[in-house]
Amino acid sequence: MRPAEFRAALQESGFTYLKQLERFVDRRDMTGRRSYLPVTDERGRIQRRATLAALKAWRAEREASLAAKAAIEQQRIALAERLAPKAMPGCRADLTDADAVAQLADDYLTRTAAAGSIEFKALIQMGWSAAQLREHGDAARTLADRKATTSPTVASKCHA
Repeated sequence: MRPAEFRAALQESGFTYLKQLERFVDRRDMTGRRSYLPVTDERGRIQRRATLAALKAWRAEREASLAAKAAIEQQRIALAERLAPKAMPGCRADLTDADAVAQLADDYLTRTAAAGSIEFKALIQMGWSAAQLREHGDAARTLADRKATTSPTVASKCHA
């Protein structure tokens, strides 16, 4: 391969030779942190075909590595999306009317089962507003009493 052909092939493939550093860089690599040494013979002359093939192989290896990292990240995101609704309940401050009463009743039951009773402060820490608790507290306590199967007065121990 002649030098002019080599330069044209480098340009077409997106590589640049930095003469000062005696290294090649991939212009498609936005980080600009990776550079490659040329393939040389025993006398130090650049082997153009071998260098071009090596540059393309390095790029393919890097793209495969990035694709593998992206696949792992997608798996993490999918797992987080599956777990998030279970691990983190929705925002309670946005709930109104029947949805607020139902969620507050569930919170009464859950917290009462875990701690024996529930405090106003604990409900605020869960994301409820004081106005919501005043507005929906009695209805939620009644619903929680109806839902309770082990003791009909579980929710009546709530101090909200």
